[in-house]
Amino acid sequence: MEEYNQAPKFIKILFFLTPHSMNGGKSLKRERLFANDFISMRKVMEHVLEKMDEENPQSTTGSVVSSGNDLPAEERVRLYCLDTLLSPEMDLRTVKHYYWKGPGDLVLTYSILKTERLSL
Repeated sequence: MEEYNQAPKFIKILFFLTPHSMNGGKSLKRERLFANDFISMRKVMEHVLEKMDEENPQSTTGSVVSSGNDLPAEERVRLYCLDTLLSPEMDLRTVKHYYWKGPGDLVLTYSILKTERLSL
């Protein structure tokens, strides 16, 4: 009966985040991350954008990353697992179970979308 009174244990997933081969221009280096299995791909996308902003402090000059600041992360970054485009609503557990399926650490790749502001 004691088991029912315990809080659920969070499962952490180790994964690597690396630039996609079709990613043009400057991108982040491969990153090793741990996160709870319920973290959404949208949060991972936001992480990529934050890291890009940290590595490009001059991004206020109209770079690819800053030019779409008013757009949601899913319109600025694409995430892939084994070249399959991932939905922003998916969580790490779903991606690992349905797409990765193999042994070893999960590898996610990202691609930064070029966004341009329309000047009127």
